[in-house]
Amino acid sequence: MDKKTKTIDPEKVKMLASFGCNYIEIGKYFEVSEGTIRKHFKAKVEAGKEELKWKLRRQMLVSALENNSIAMQIFMEDFGIPTDSTAVGRS
Repeated sequence: MDKKTKTIDPEKVKMLASFGCNYIEIGKYFEVSEGTIRKHFKAKVEAGKEELKWKLRRQMLVSALENNSIAMQIFMEDFGIPTDSTAVGRS
C-alpha cells in the first residue's frame, strides 16, 4: 500500500493519544510522518490527551479518597487547596 492510499482511522489516533502516545509514536504506528499526524489529526490527538488527563485525575481522586495521603496532597495542591506543606510555605 503506498502512502497516498493509506487510511488512518481518526478514532484510533484519538485512542493512541489517550494512552499517552505522542505525535511521533502515532506516526510510527501508522507508518506516516509526525507532520502528517499533526496536520490532519491535531484535534483528535488533543482530544485524546484531554481524555488521558481526565482518566488520570479521576484515578488520583479515587486513590486520594482511599486514604492515600500523598495522592490526596497532590490532588489538593492541583486544585489550589492548601495542605500542611503549602500552608507553612514548604513545597
